[in-house]
Amino acid sequence: MEVRIPTRLKASVLETELRELTLQTGQLVLALGGSKSGKSKLLETWGQEMASAWQVPLLYLATLEVGDDAENQARVDRHRAQRAGKGFETLEATCNLPQNVCSDSLNAQPVLLLECLGTLTANEIFSPRNQVRQASWGLPSHYAQAPERGLADKIACDLLEDLAWLQKQTSLLLIASNDVFSNCSAPDPWSQLWLETLGLVHRGLAQDPACWLLEVAAGLPLAWSGPGLPSLKNNLGILPLADCP
Repeated sequence: MEVRIPTRLKASVLETELRELTLQTGQLVLALGGSKSGKSKLLETWGQEMASAWQVPLLYLATLEVGDDAENQARVDRHRAQRAGKGFETLEATCNLPQNVCSDSLNAQPVLLLECLGTLTANEIFSPRNQVRQASWGLPSHYAQAPERGLADKIACDLLEDLAWLQKQTSLLLIASNDVFSNCSAPDPWSQLWLETLGLVHRGLAQDPACWLLEVAAGLPLAWSGPGLPSLKNNLGILPLADCP
């Protein structure tokens, strides 16, 4: 599995080198990318390879609430066609993973692909199925009322605990997530809450020493951090999150 690794900044140009990425049990891969960036296909391929090498089940955790939305159903059909014949068993859980993921499916320590973190985060905040948890965070029951500042930290904390639980049940956890932070500013306080929460979850996952953080563009992965990689703090002058003010 070859990825580009940032090596240094020279004359304000980021230099990279091609390196083999070796995945091990207990690790986590977080792949960030825009729509149609190729992140899902990349993770599907890696999931197949590792599940075959380790002789463990290969699971796909779908987080999208379909309902009677024709566009969502079309997305589901498209993803199912993309996974056809690749050996995935599909699970569905739209929020509160420890309560809604069938624990029997995790007994054999599978390789699991979660698609996607942005949708899961939105479900945690907006889904009617998650009202008990939303009330525990102090989320308003009506969208006409803006959520209080600081709620993103509470939601992100619980989400990170959920994902840590899931990681312990798997040989390898692969997570696809949305790169939505280069778009225009959020149009309303609720959208801003989703953006802040998702960003905090990304940051929390990236601080896990077992996490490979990938940025995928046009199907090509760039590894910003991962087990055994040299610190970007020294090479690029970038502060780790723990050192940021």
